[in-house]
Amino acid sequence: MDDVRLVEWLLANSGPIVRWRTANELMRDVPTTEKSALVAALLGTPLVQGWLERLTLGSLSAQLDALDGPGLGRLGGLVHGSKAACLENVFGKLAEFGLRAGMPALDARALPLMRLFRWRSAFRDDLIYKHAWEALVKSVFAWGLLRLGYSPDEPMRAFLREHLRICHKIAYDQVYDLYADQAELVGLPKAWVGKPIMKQEVMALYWLPYIHDLYVFAHLPPDLLGEEARGMIADLLGYILDSRFQTLREGYGYAWIKERRTCYGWGWSPHLPGFAGFDALPGSRVTPFLARVELLAHFPQGRQSAWLQQAVQHLEGYRTDQGTYRFPGVYLHEAEGYYVSGYGMGLGENRRKGAGLEVESTFRMLRIRALCQEDSAAGPR
Repeated sequence: MDDVRLVEWLLANSGPIVRWRTANELMRDVPTTEKSALVAALLGTPLVQGWLERLTLGSLSAQLDALDGPGLGRLGGLVHGSKAACLENVFGKLAEFGLRAGMPALDARALPLMRLFRWRSAFRDDLIYKHAWEALVKSVFAWGLLRLGYSPDEPMRAFLREHLRICHKIAYDQVYDLYADQAELVGLPKAWVGKPIMKQEVMALYWLPYIHDLYVFAHLPPDLLGEEARGMIADLLGYILDSRFQTLREGYGYAWIKERRTCYGWGWSPHLPGFAGFDALPGSRVTPFLARVELLAHFPQGRQSAWLQQAVQHLEGYRTDQGTYRFPGVYLHEAEGYYVSGYGMGLGENRRKGAGLEVESTFRMLRIRALCQEDSAAGPR
């Protein structure tokens, strides 16, 4: 089957989530009445309703523009974590379901969250630790809202511009030597002796790029993608796609926060599964491989990279005799866990019956193929 027939096959065989995303993302000139019916079916799905209800911060929502240190700590616990209720996983799941700005049920819960960007910290102590929490939390809010299609207000736009400059610095300076030598580790708490500890200078001067940052920059609105911004994103992608970066320890390692007399894991690095070969991926327990392929396909530099082109060839190996796709289940892992680590990738199909996995795999492949055909001069999509 060619892609047109695959789209027809998806519409005939999928549930409300894949059917909506197929019509909205892979088809042109779908009648308004038909789209409205598909949206109604999507939002009426108990699975979607259940995840929408998780898009909440409770009483903390009213404090987003006036946080103090303890408030940031409480917010961090609601945003970052492996539980399904953590906002980073809720944002990821709602985007996977194809929810978009303008859907009233989504707007009522999502728009108030933009208030976070009115808050500007005034921390005078514990700077590396607190600023890392602030940047992580704001990055999750940013990619969550942008990916759902919300236009940033001016405070959010200011954060996006500043964060891109901060992330770009390590790429501009080409810093790959991250780890402290023994002379710098005098006094390190015994529990972390022998572990990869990052240089104090690196932690003080640079922001190590997170996978969350790539989700932010993949969904920047066109009016924030001037020549300078596109150049900085290109530099950052070049830095991350360099083998010197990809051979760094995944998750970076540990930051020694001397004011707290302890070390913290400094993970969430944008490593690319299969950079040294894809053979072991189907047998892994869980992998963000497929999500990273789709993410990198948003960037011109990603689409042109050897890793992405080889990854697409690898996925082509899972084409069935009738022309659909059936990926290993681990590529579409559906379980509670960190969304950015490859969890929560299901699209509501029944994997135990019929063509559930085949439907989801085929949709994913067509989506990746559509992204790879984007005009590279247009910047991230």
